[in-house]
Amino acid sequence: IERMEDKLGLITLVLTMAYLGGVNYQDTLGTTSIWDSIIFRRLARSKVAIMPQEEKEMGTLPGGYVKDPHVGMHDWVMSFDLNSLYPNLIVQYNMSPETLLRMEGADGARASNGAVFSKSKKGIIPEIVEELYEKRVTIKNDMLAQKTKLEQTPKTQRKEYGQIQSNVARLETLQTAIKILLNSLYGAMGNRYFRYFDI
Repeated sequence: IERMEDKLGLITLVLTMAYLGGVNYQDTLGTTSIWDSIIFRRLARSKVAIMPQEEKEMGTLPGGYVKDPHVGMHDWVMSFDLNSLYPNLIVQYNMSPETLLRMEGADGARASNGAVFSKSKKGIIPEIVEELYEKRVTIKNDMLAQKTKLEQTPKTQRKEYGQIQSNVARLETLQTAIKILLNSLYGAMGNRYFRYFDI
């Protein structure tokens, strides 16, 4: 097990995510508990009560569009990888329970499903997403700087080399944990058992 942990770092990742989310270790393997805790802790600091947990109907929630493949060779093919697409959509539209406008003809950020979100005040969820995203960018830049330093440090300087290697591993785990958290929020928001679910 120790050699597997050295290679994969799954236990370290779970511990890091539990610490970031303020949850028990087993809660990191689901999508809703960890985000419920993150949002609760943020609202509690501001002395804002959370909304009650209610049984919600799922309804139909369309997934992403998947185009049927056309077999064969093609010219002018492009591939795009958008940086943190789901978290950035949440921030762009200010998606949060308290920013959702439920009246017809409301003015605000209109998502592709027709939902309209107020832009007059930043929602709690986009606020948390932006903070975590900025934290991840900083940590990732630190990690890349440490990787460069590691490449420039001779392995013969064992103590210094080992310390830098340890820093790289710690930063890699931390930025990966934040990345997983950010990407899991979109799934949590589409889960009817999540306190903040709203189709």
